[in-house]
Amino acid sequence: MEELELESGRPGPIARLFGMFTRDEEEGEVMSSSTRDYQPRMVYKSQVSLRRQIMHFEEAYAAAQGLKRGELQVVNLVGTEPGLRQKIVDFLSGVVFSQDGTMEEVGDNIYLLVPSDVFVDTTPVNTRTATFRN
Repeated sequence: MEELELESGRPGPIARLFGMFTRDEEEGEVMSSSTRDYQPRMVYKSQVSLRRQIMHFEEAYAAAQGLKRGELQVVNLVGTEPGLRQKIVDFLSGVVFSQDGTMEEVGDNIYLLVPSDVFVDTTPVNTRTATFRN
């Protein structure tokens, strides 16, 4: 191995090439400990955004952008003033229609907006609701 080093004390090209294919013990320990601590990240199929107490039209616009990205939206318009509430509902129903999605009222002034690739199964609460949906 004496011929692998040059007289100046620096490793020669053969020694560097040989060093590429060998590992120091310390380096191997670092590699094994870092690979043991690796945790894979969860990948979710869908995302739900809960929009609580929308007071401004910009918040409804954010819900529309989320729906366009394919995220499910739960929009709470309970505390919104009635005039703005109707404008937001009209706007969001237009966005849902353009995206071929679904908009369901799940409570008093609480809406579920879903993209076209999500199925929403609704069961009628009473006969009046059943007649209205047919």
